[in-house]
Amino acid sequence: MFSSSFGSGSAVSSNIQHYLAQATLPKLRLAPTTPPVPPDKHKAHRNFLTIRPERYRRLCQLHRIRNSHFDNYTLDFIRKHIPFTPTGIDDVDPDTEERPCVPCHGYNVSTLGTRPLRRIDELGVSWIENIVLRTILRILQMIPEYRPVVEDYSFTYPDAMRDEDHKLFQYIMWEKSIYASDSSEKSRTVPSFDECLGSSQKRFNTAHKVWGKLYDICKQNDCSRFVLTNYNQWVFGGFSSQSWQYGFTTRIKQACTNDQCGQKSNSKEKQPVSRTPTVLEYLTYWIVSSMFLPDHFVLPSVLEMVDLQMAINDDTDMSPHPPSQQNLNVIPLGNNEPSESAWSQLSKGLSDISSSAGVQICLQSDSGNTPPPFLNADWQSVPTLTAISEEKENSITEWKNNVPLPPANIAPAFLRSPSPALSGWSEASVATKEPKRSQGFFNTQFTLQTVYEFDFME
Repeated sequence: MFSSSFGSGSAVSSNIQHYLAQATLPKLRLAPTTPPVPPDKHKAHRNFLTIRPERYRRLCQLHRIRNSHFDNYTLDFIRKHIPFTPTGIDDVDPDTEERPCVPCHGYNVSTLGTRPLRRIDELGVSWIENIVLRTILRILQMIPEYRPVVEDYSFTYPDAMRDEDHKLFQYIMWEKSIYASDSSEKSRTVPSFDECLGSSQKRFNTAHKVWGKLYDICKQNDCSRFVLTNYNQWVFGGFSSQSWQYGFTTRIKQACTNDQCGQKSNSKEKQPVSRTPTVLEYLTYWIVSSMFLPDHFVLPSVLEMVDLQMAINDDTDMSPHPPSQQNLNVIPLGNNEPSESAWSQLSKGLSDISSSAGVQICLQSDSGNTPPPFLNADWQSVPTLTAISEEKENSITEWKNNVPLPPANIAPAFLRSPSPALSGWSEASVATKEPKRSQGFFNTQFTLQTVYEFDFME
């Protein structure tokens, strides 16, 4: 049941910017049967999260976002995008009855009477969702700039019973409705190599368990931004969306700081720059950033190493591939019969191709001759290796049939190896005089020990 806290105050939509700057979260009330909370600078020893090292978890480094930068970005966003004049939208949604629920002095806010917290699994629904997240959702709906966008979004609870840790670690998703027009999601393949935290025999401490749980949830739902909270403390962060190897977090933001709880300003003018944003301001900025709307927060760029092993193992066919037809530049020769000038133009184009490949192509036309396998019926180059492979197989078959067997008294060691022959370490070779294992092929199932050159035509 809703009860009015400030019945004579103004509507939140009259000055949303001031409301976000002044509203503070109500104090979390604990029931007498609630387990005691650890004192300051201490941690609980009841972290029984079922998290262990996994091969797919690739988190390597954690980076701290500078506190001053994040605060300045948040305040700049609030001043630019959050209105401080009336928006003309009612505080209460007539269809869903969504409304701001965080009380604030001077505003008519209806708060949901929440009972004291008895169990940790009640924290997500009773306090975080019903008070904080419902307020943020309605605030975004009342801003004309974001109203058309957030109509397709909502805070949703996943199936908690499928998670073994649902009594200790709960999460709420900010996601699009499945009925939205562009609701298709991009999926990413889970990496299959060793994680950077070590072998699976190692045990995780409390911090590793929390990060492992957070990483798995974000990766599974393809969500690179997150908010971690126990209601009194809030942390905003994200993962590098390219490789998921790096994490970024802010410092802990208190739900109610001294300057926010000690003084209440009745002035509804624009807030000064030199102040600490409130939790509602942080949440508004971070949720908008998760949708990548204008002026969203961009995670710092970190140099990421390319995993050559993954690129090699993803391609099971190691044979050369012909170039795509879409990447070829075609020279239009017109609809006339191929004249001498046209053939000269084609000859120039084919000579460039042949010279770059180290292959000589004879372009002298003769109606009585048959085109070689690497040219089509019009004597044009065909970017494929099928004809060359067939010619090579036929040549080898013919060679086996025509070459007599060696005498029995000659040792096999004196026989000359058939074509392709071992390279003489010429300038055209793809390796140096000291053959060594390429870095990109390290720890793969094969090793490049020799290099062969194929001379198709002398």
